[in-house]
Amino acid sequence: DAHLRAEGLDGGEGHSNELAGTAGNPTQQLFAGECDGLQGDIFSCGRETDVDLYRKSREAMLEYVSTHYKQGDYTAETIETGTPVVFPDLEDPEDSRDPMQMRRWEYKMKKQEDSTALLKENMKTAFSLMWGQCTETLKARVMQGSEYEDVKSKRDVIGLDKLVKRGVQGAGKG
Repeated sequence: DAHLRAEGLDGGEGHSNELAGTAGNPTQQLFAGECDGLQGDIFSCGRETDVDLYRKSREAMLEYVSTHYKQGDYTAETIETGTPVVFPDLEDPEDSRDPMQMRRWEYKMKKQEDSTALLKENMKTAFSLMWGQCTETLKARVMQGSEYEDVKSKRDVIGLDKLVKRGVQGAGKG
């Protein structure tokens, strides 16, 4: 299974063999997430420690996005706050008849449009990143919700983050 990776007998820092049901079976692999850069920083449900693991894994994911995605700081900030970064409006050139001022303004406008497009693409990529760090049990729980299909179709990482958090928190109760 592509979702499973060897983590050793103890499942890595903070992860017991119980996560994958491999207690006493060192030959079975434990789930550590699909992203090599986030091995062990996963989202799971069913254990009391999963809420703390969610916080730790979310922070690791935000750091990963910030350092590995082009203009990743904007993406990480958007996920962290749940509100898309809005780039400030550009002031019109002082003299629209001056070709040099117009070229500078057009360049800034193009750069801002590129940043906005990149942020949107990064958010979709971050959706896949987060989903790949979820255990199959948590994925099943999240997919049961009525909001999941809409979140999935939009590849909405902010919506997914809310659903994952709800799935993690709901599983620890009861």
